[in-house]
Amino acid sequence: MDHGLPERVATLVEWIVADSVEGLRGGSAPFAPHLMLLDDRPRPEDRTLQHTRFGPDLAEGLEQARATVGPTTPATAYAIAWDGYAAVGGERSDAVLVEVGTADEPDAWLLAQPYGTVTRRFRGSRVERRGDLLVVDRTGSRLGVVPG
Repeated sequence: MDHGLPERVATLVEWIVADSVEGLRGGSAPFAPHLMLLDDRPRPEDRTLQHTRFGPDLAEGLEQARATVGPTTPATAYAIAWDGYAAVGGERSDAVLVEVGTADEPDAWLLAQPYGTVTRRFRGSRVERRGDLLVVDRTGSRLGVVPG
């Protein structure tokens, strides 16, 4: 589903959601907040990805992740993921929540990827994504210009 996300942001979202779901499959629910930063090297092919986990306390870890990203952070894009809930079809669902933004866009996206445990015959249960990635809100990018 196309949400109008720039390609590098869509890729970051896919990576951080996949990592979060894999962690949930490993039994670490709720998972600790984590951050992915794409550095600001001039040539895209030279850029590297930094992945940092915070926590294990959800509120404290999320505060630390958010405090790590600001206008002076040498990055072109960021994604912060944490375990939470989203309304899907009028019902509350477990979800990987992701805030993702870039240095060249004034707005960031708050997204939710619903997930749940699926019981499979003869193979036990497994955490799986449920449905499409949802756009929850637009907010200011943490990499935005420093007010002057």
